[in-house]
Amino acid sequence: DYTAIKTPFKKALFKGGNLIETDNKDLELYQAQDFFKLPYVKYNGTSYRNYALDFWRFCFLMRGINFVEMAVMKPNDVKGEYFEFTREKLKSRVVTKQRIKIVPEAREIINKYLNKSNDYVFPILDNGFDKDNNE
Repeated sequence: DYTAIKTPFKKALFKGGNLIETDNKDLELYQAQDFFKLPYVKYNGTSYRNYALDFWRFCFLMRGINFVEMAVMKPNDVKGEYFEFTREKLKSRVVTKQRIKIVPEAREIINKYLNKSNDYVFPILDNGFDKDNNE
């Protein structure tokens, strides 16, 4: 079911330049427009799926910040209409802060989880996420 194809990035990606592709026609493929509907999915409840969707939506709406940058986001990193931060993977080499404008949909997600008594905006690290109290 799998065939190796040549890739133009052989030196950069794979030794020998081989890439595996599937011939499986049963795979469900999504169109790009389906992918962009995800930020607007409506749901109820507090299951892990809902947390995951909120966190994914937030990263998407914030110009694709990575999960770690979202997880370590502190309330004082929100400066008015902007989120100011230093990229986690560049922290030891870069001193300038990044600024991303917080769009209204992202602000709703922040407001949903923000608790000033917690160290972080989102309940991912040691600030109160109770995995036993969720689906």
